[in-house]
Amino acid sequence: VTFWSDSVTPLALLKEYIGREATNLKLRVRFNFDLVDATPTHFAELLHPKLHANRELTKQARLVEAMKEIKQQEETDEFFTEEQKQMLRDEDVIKRRLKEQPRELDYLVGVAKDFFVDWHRFKGVNVKHALPSLDAALRAKDYSLERLSTIFESGAV
Repeated sequence: VTFWSDSVTPLALLKEYIGREATNLKLRVRFNFDLVDATPTHFAELLHPKLHANRELTKQARLVEAMKEIKQQEETDEFFTEEQKQMLRDEDVIKRRLKEQPRELDYLVGVAKDFFVDWHRFKGVNVKHALPSLDAALRAKDYSLERLSTIFESGAV
């Protein structure tokens, strides 16, 4: 049977499940994995837009709060751009999405950490000690796609 995935995590889960079932049935199973070196970069490219959108939402929420304060002090919004005025009108939507955001960011960080551990486990390297640093890098102000790709590829944070 052949399985394909953009992430090694589903493959790791399948290997664990099939191995456990084979052991219970006293069967011998052999696993072969053909890992593509471009996988970490590709996975980072898939994950990055979601992480970036999550970060942008946080920036928008901060900006809306500042603009509300300015509008209240100046008693006008005539000096705001149309885009900024639209952000003010969308305040409720931004707040609602921001309220959901911590769960989304935690989920995305968890997906990244699972991939990181599973990719390097398939390569024969234990990187669990680097998970706190990976978590910090994903939440850092200087987060970037390039940094995420480098971390995934090298196993070093």
